[in-house]
Amino acid sequence: MKASGEIGLFKITGESAVAAGVRRIEAITADGAEQFINDQMDALQKIKEIVNHPGDIVKGVTSLVESNESLKKQLAQFQNEKAQTVKADLLTKIKSHDGINRIIAQVDLDAESIKNISYELKNQLNDLYCFLCANVDGKPHLSLMLSDSLVSEKGLNAMAIIRNLAKEIQGGGGGQPFYATAGGKNADGLTKALHLATTII
Repeated sequence: MKASGEIGLFKITGESAVAAGVRRIEAITADGAEQFINDQMDALQKIKEIVNHPGDIVKGVTSLVESNESLKKQLAQFQNEKAQTVKADLLTKIKSHDGINRIIAQVDLDAESIKNISYELKNQLNDLYCFLCANVDGKPHLSLMLSDSLVSEKGLNAMAIIRNLAKEIQGGGGGQPFYATAGGKNADGLTKALHLATTII
């Protein structure tokens, strides 16, 4: 190469730190740079087609992102409303045994919603033993909430209990003495876990 002009098209593709005050610049040139730009243009064209806004791709992508965020908020609101309906139903199914308020049920909720209503139930009820399980997208999920009184006065431990129950779903779990969760591989084991949860206290 007799002159730097022979390099032709030049495109910087990366930058990184080598040492204090020293930067490394990576680039492609000539045919490689031209191919890189062509690939980028092809990708840009595909994005235009996807967002269905060929005149202003930035506006199209922005609109798509905003729509996605709106849908996420609507879904979160729906899940919260559904969780509150489930919680209200669970409150009608409390069974008291030896001074312990037991809620044991399989519900149709996601893991986060189960956690939220479990904490809400704990704040509403004294001496609570709340075992909830669910099939979340084909995967079994177990949740156990205990009132602090059951942990301190009766020596119950949610982690120990949930690990035992998790064997029925071929899984494992953990958490805290008053609240623990577990996941597993065998959703068919939920029925057995549910039954076993009723025999513990």
